[in-house]
Amino acid sequence: MRPMSTIRAALLGALFAAAAPAAAQMSFQGLDLAGPTPAHRAKKKKPKRRANRRRRRRDEEEVEPAAPAQAAPAMMPTLDLSGGTPTIRQSAPAPVPAAPAPVVVPALKVGAHGASAGAVAAIAGQIKAGDYAQAAVAAQAALGQAGTPEQAAQAEYLLAKALYKLGLYHSALHHFSRVLARGENGKYFGKSLEWLFFISRKTVDDSLVLDDVARYANVAFPARYQSEFHYLLARYYMERASALFSAGQIADGKSSLAQAERLVEMVPNPMGQGGARRSDDGGYYAKARFLAGTAAYQEAEIGLPPGQAAAPETLLPALAAFKDVIRVTNPRLPDAIHDWKTRDLAFINLARIHYEARQNRNAIYYYGKVSRGGARWLEALYEAAWAYYRMGDDEHALGNMVTLHAPFFADDYFPELLTVKAIIYYENCRYAEARAAIDDFERIYGPVHDELTKITAKDQAPEAFYALLDDIQHKQKAKGSSPLLDRILKLALSDE
Repeated sequence: MRPMSTIRAALLGALFAAAAPAAAQMSFQGLDLAGPTPAHRAKKKKPKRRANRRRRRRDEEEVEPAAPAQAAPAMMPTLDLSGGTPTIRQSAPAPVPAAPAPVVVPALKVGAHGASAGAVAAIAGQIKAGDYAQAAVAAQAALGQAGTPEQAAQAEYLLAKALYKLGLYHSALHHFSRVLARGENGKYFGKSLEWLFFISRKTVDDSLVLDDVARYANVAFPARYQSEFHYLLARYYMERASALFSAGQIADGKSSLAQAERLVEMVPNPMGQGGARRSDDGGYYAKARFLAGTAAYQEAEIGLPPGQAAAPETLLPALAAFKDVIRVTNPRLPDAIHDWKTRDLAFINLARIHYEARQNRNAIYYYGKVSRGGARWLEALYEAAWAYYRMGDDEHALGNMVTLHAPFFADDYFPELLTVKAIIYYENCRYAEARAAIDDFERIYGPVHDELTKITAKDQAPEAFYALLDDIQHKQKAKGSSPLLDRILKLALSDE
């Protein structure tokens, strides 16, 4: 899978996106739990803690911060099958990921005497005491002195664990993968599998974790990780299907998509009669239903030529799956799944489906349900402005733009707003204001466009673009920042 999007795509895509808000570009969810969930202005009751949650924290604690509660809709609009023709999303070409390759373990350096049992026990004690840096150094030394494969596996497992505790998740994954590659009969094989799940919750780009999960898909995972395992494996097949479709390999893409759809159905619904939670293993049901909606949407587009609309009835499975997400995350339920990020993603994709079908009132309804102040709120305001414009409600469209241009959101980057503003003024015969909006766009973003054209004209690896932007950011801090350049750098360097 792609380790990261190219900086070229991230920058030019953000600056010069098409006029329609997303053309139904479906959002794909990542698992970045490193940052806090956006605060909400409304107060909510703190979710109850359960004793059986402790069973899911064997070596690592995963505490997700509570996010804002949001009232569920009393009545959800449905897609009118007699409505207009939806617009088809065109995905950018993506490279086809290769099937997971076996991990090759280099030959071990065997010392004359091997690491003593006492030295290995001391490393474990350092990790327990929180002295992770010293433990990592000692484990690396013990790995070099390992006299037997068992000693090497134990030292490498402790090294991986210490690196994880230091926040070096990708380095830890490398060493856990080496432990796994030693074979399923190894003493630390099962424990290393569990650490894959911990790492997947910490990293933004967890494609490497998905590769390892797929590689050991036939291994019996612990029961408490079954839902998470099926969800992660479904994500692997979903991303592979998207790349195969983009490369024109339709048959292989359909097969991979079918695998993903089968796996998400294996994640059980934790909600019982009356909204009561049957078990604590329900955090991945909402994510799995969101993935099911994304897969159903993608399936509706298979084989359609550019510009041809998908039949509205083919989008009904996607609508049903996204509404499942909203139901199980309903804060009014006594034991709802507290996954507000996935809830907002479901609302915004329901809005986009209706926008494609030119059912603008329903689209605005769902855009309005996105959490105020959440990570997707400004994006929803921008896209809703287009829906208001389609309806001829120019006052609401311009009102959304006033919010987006507020000083409080000065660090956020929505250059396309000036395009919407110019179109609205032009159609209302306000030519002077339309010309002023166009001139503002050229003045602010014209030089940026010229510089980006020079940068992206060079054929460089994604890492080279990242290094270039990182260097520019450091120079900016030394010389004094430009607000516009700061926003562009923030957008590129924080792109998940």
